Amino acid sequence: MADNEASVAGMDEIKGHVGVLTARLKQLTAGGNETKAVDALEDISDYYERAVQLRTYRITSLEEELKESQDKIKQSQTVAGRARFSMWVYTFIILGIVLSLLFPEETSNLIESESTWTHLIVGLMTAFVVYLLKK
Repeated sequence: MADNEASVAGMDEIKGHVGVLTARLKQLTAGGNETKAVDALEDISDYYERAVQLRTYRITSLEEELKESQDKIKQSQTVAGRARFSMWVYTFIILGIVLSLLFPEETSNLIESESTWTHLIVGLMTAFVVYLLKK
């Protein structure tokens, strides 16, 4: 993820100040003027701290953006899972209706059979337990 314009501008400004101060420091140390050299060093230190502060702000904002994106992804996955479950339920309902229309006698025999209901109940209970364990 690229830095935003404000972050880039802030860092460029600080790099420029540090460059100017470094050049001034070289001039001052060559001329034997230690007081001005110490002041220039303090200025460089201040700009360095400001650069670190800007980077810290940028990292914090990127971490917040990442967390928001992860939350959106998790929410989308939940919605997709519910839609997928609904699709399967509707598919089986429609399949049952189509089979009962195409083969009414066989469907009637299946519905009246006790073993069919027992298998259906066991299958639904198993699916429910698997669904709960998956969470």
